[in-house]
Amino acid sequence: MEPLNVLSFGDTPSCSFLVWRLSLVDCRTFVIGSSCTLEDDQVITWKSVKYGETTFIPTGSAKDLAELNLESLKPLDFVLLGADSHENMIDTTTQIKSLVGPQTIILVESRYCLGLEEVVKKALPKSKVLGVICDADVRVIKTQNGYQYYHKNHSTAAVIGSAIAEDQNTVRLLKGEGDLGAKLTQLTEMLKKTEVYPCYLIPKGINPTFNSYAWKRIIPFISLEVMCLVYSKLSTLDAIQFGILKGVFCDLLTLGRKYGAPDLPDPTDSSKTKSMLDVMIRDFNQSYPSSAIKTPNSSNYTDGVSKDPMLDLATCVHNFNYGHETGVNLSLKQTISLATKHDLKVPYVEMLFSFFAEIQKLKDQNIFDWVNRRTLAVRESNGYGVAQPQQQVQYQQYPMQTGPGPMSTNLAGTQSGPAQMPMMPGMPQLMPQMMYAQQYAGYAMVAGPANFGGANPSLVPIHPRFRPDSSGNASGQHTVSAIKNSMYRKSSTSTIQSGEELSRSQRSVIEHANVKNMFSNTTSRYGDVDSFSRVNASNGSVASSGSLAGSICPSK
Repeated sequence: MEPLNVLSFGDTPSCSFLVWRLSLVDCRTFVIGSSCTLEDDQVITWKSVKYGETTFIPTGSAKDLAELNLESLKPLDFVLLGADSHENMIDTTTQIKSLVGPQTIILVESRYCLGLEEVVKKALPKSKVLGVICDADVRVIKTQNGYQYYHKNHSTAAVIGSAIAEDQNTVRLLKGEGDLGAKLTQLTEMLKKTEVYPCYLIPKGINPTFNSYAWKRIIPFISLEVMCLVYSKLSTLDAIQFGILKGVFCDLLTLGRKYGAPDLPDPTDSSKTKSMLDVMIRDFNQSYPSSAIKTPNSSNYTDGVSKDPMLDLATCVHNFNYGHETGVNLSLKQTISLATKHDLKVPYVEMLFSFFAEIQKLKDQNIFDWVNRRTLAVRESNGYGVAQPQQQVQYQQYPMQTGPGPMSTNLAGTQSGPAQMPMMPGMPQLMPQMMYAQQYAGYAMVAGPANFGGANPSLVPIHPRFRPDSSGNASGQHTVSAIKNSMYRKSSTSTIQSGEELSRSQRSVIEHANVKNMFSNTTSRYGDVDSFSRVNASNGSVASSGSLAGSICPSK
């Protein structure tokens, strides 16, 4: 018997896990879009709590279908189709249209949502389209050599069925009748040989139905895993969080009962719904201790079974945190689409989807880590994106006076004579004492932050409250001294300044704020823009109320 040709797309559990197991038997496997393929040797590494650590090399692998030799895929027997959005699903079906035919069986990932078979069926009407669900908990983890798949749990059950109205050909196919039925049965037997067990087909008339099997995976995924992504510390003791959780849970029960799973409890039956929710939360906490949901009777699940606490996060949260496929967007959109098709209202699911959409925007902008609630970068942002960080401006610095000395050291590490000022790289030669200024939003910034980690820790930045001073220093070494007294002049006998003293004080303030007369007008430390013209206009006379004095008061 000729080996089966199997083509797999994406990192979803039903695709990545099953194609790995099929590579161990008589199958030619082709992998497209895997996150764990090494470019140099195409080796894919798996680490499993059940099977141990191993590697396999598929017959062919590529990031895109166009990179493969398409002739080597023919005849194509099976396609394992997974995607993270409707757009990707449609794009993939368009790519494989020339490869598939009446003898090709397409198995669509149905672990996160139902109804995708119809989408594929419309694009590929000649092919047989079924749904597949695998319980293997698979995620992508980073290693020193790249990425590898990690199989977290021991469960590997896989089922194949149909979630849409079954025609006679589909019924016969799932019963294993005809050539295609025999081929499908052969596939399940191969999986069993590789310890994927149980693995079976669910034809029409068998209970529980394929839809029921799927909803019992979709409901915990959305109401617990996605909720844990939105609320990092989900607790049933929080009335608001628990109310939203129950609302999502009941929305999904209502939709599931309408869409092929009548064995689900009625949302109006509080006893049965509570029992099902309690079991779901218990199983979830045992599987994912790092994402455990707090309940009145739950024990502390923070001590996980793995050495890495991140591996004990819910798979959805883990994949979101590391930028891998989560299935959330597709799951929520498809669920809302099914509800609309059946004229049902699912307000809590819609609200959850709107929350996730905003969280995804933060993830795409790469400025905030939602899972850990921390900022990734401190940057100025606006409504159109994130602004580039501004280049830091350096300012001239002067040495602190620690004692007289004949020589001084500049920033370049060379010594200069008494008459030579310390030079900054790029400083204008004609103005060695001038500080750099940065004009920002109409204000003149004339001093920069202290540089404690620079090459010369003895240098300090010039501040408007200080000025260069060489008095009493025989060597002429430039130092700084406070100008507080000159800025706050007053008479020796009264705290009230005369008009002449007030005018002189203001002139002193402007002189020291406007270093070396760089600007014709400058921003005072005390408020609005002052200028020499306003001082000269007063002619030393007593300022009228609210005129001259108002120029040095903070603006209201």
